[in-house]
Amino acid sequence: MQYSKKIKGRIRILLLASSLAVALVFGLSFYFSLVSAESALASTVPELAQLSEKFRSTLTLNTLAFVGIIIGSFVALGSLVADRLFKPLEGIEEGLGTLASGTLPPVPEGSGGGPFDTLWESFISARSFIEEREQAEISALEDCVAKIGEGIDVTDRLRKLIEAKNRYSGKKETPEGKGSDNSSSDDPIFMQPV
Repeated sequence: MQYSKKIKGRIRILLLASSLAVALVFGLSFYFSLVSAESALASTVPELAQLSEKFRSTLTLNTLAFVGIIIGSFVALGSLVADRLFKPLEGIEEGLGTLASGTLPPVPEGSGGGPFDTLWESFISARSFIEEREQAEISALEDCVAKIGEGIDVTDRLRKLIEAKNRYSGKKETPEGKGSDNSSSDDPIFMQPV
């Protein structure tokens, strides 16, 4: 969750800074054009100078309100974009943390078709595969326990289950492979005469 929060925070800061720059440029240009128009109006028609003074405060407040609307809309847009982009990544990161702690994460909510949708679907399919495999192994072990209680030999089934677990974990060596390595030390070439 740390990475996605950091990236989300940086995107929000970037959008806020850009919206502040746009609002500042707009506000300053509007204010200076108002001041130059007021001075031109006052020099041309001195009677309208009082009227322009009245409208100056109104136009300044309107400009500040417009700047606030621009900043608010950019902040809301940045928040929506960041949440839409990084909510699936936060869910994947939390799920992987739960898997690393040794428990199966709950089924996450839908991602809504964002840019990380294929990664989200891969996580969902990996989670469902792990869940199905664990359920199958639990039922096989329960069946073996029941058969042991009845006196039936389940050694072969347990060995197959161990081999499947070794293959899944990437371990190539099986218990039978270890026994064959020990018998190779009795090779007559390496025997010394007494």
